[in-house]
Amino acid sequence: MTRDDLRTAAEDSANPHGDSSGVVFDRRTAIKTAVAGLGAVTLPWGTAAASSRTDAQSDDLHSLMITANGPLEYEFTVDGTMEADTEHGDFSADEDDEPHYVENSPSVYTVKDETGPTLENAGGTAFHGDRFLVDYYVHLTLDAHPDYEANVYIDETLVTPEELNRMQLTDPSLHTVTIAANGPTSYELQVEPEMTPDRKGGNFSADDDDAPTENDDGTFTAAGTTGPLPADAGATTVLGDRYLFSGSVETLDLQLSDSSHETYVFLDEKPVDPEVVRENRF
Repeated sequence: MTRDDLRTAAEDSANPHGDSSGVVFDRRTAIKTAVAGLGAVTLPWGTAAASSRTDAQSDDLHSLMITANGPLEYEFTVDGTMEADTEHGDFSADEDDEPHYVENSPSVYTVKDETGPTLENAGGTAFHGDRFLVDYYVHLTLDAHPDYEANVYIDETLVTPEELNRMQLTDPSLHTVTIAANGPTSYELQVEPEMTPDRKGGNFSADDDDAPTENDDGTFTAAGTTGPLPADAGATTVLGDRYLFSGSVETLDLQLSDSSHETYVFLDEKPVDPEVVRENRF
């Protein structure tokens, strides 16, 4: 994959991979200036604030539609981004179908609900459903009434839940690394061979000034600061930066301004120790 391919994939990353019940903060309030006097810390796992998308970014997401001609209960989780689509008639999500944020991850959400017509109106072509916009990874379970049909569509194409659960709605050659914290944190990340900031991840998107620098040896380094401002630090006020890469993480150095705060590292949306991230080849 060339550098231009990677940049293009980063711009379209949602094509291939909500308000939550957690605390949501504007990513742009994160500290982006040099932090002096930082000390190294360990990386315990904790909670993170939810990501969000703009209306323009919603156009890049995949549609997931769950329909039935009888009562249907469903539950699914998304490692990535999810939002309810409330604008498509009988197949739009309800106003209360908002995804719930799952702790210990930067971008895992879950929805548990029911859809389909009532029993007295069930059968035949009386299909109703819920529709969501998603990216990255989806895991779905259905509990359908045995006398009626249930269908699942991804981008308007009929799929089985088993097929959906095996899908990766992103370029499989790309991986994500997210650096997050509940207090001001500086970091330096070195990746080989290619890296680009992911600017579509809400509270965990990289900022416009998070452009990696190409080194003489062909690796790329991204250095910056993240996390909430000191006045907002602590608890579940977690902000971070997210990058796409196609090779391996060579080095990762993290420093917190206050040892009472916590930092978190996620590889492909899963929490990992920094030692696991470093030299991790796929």
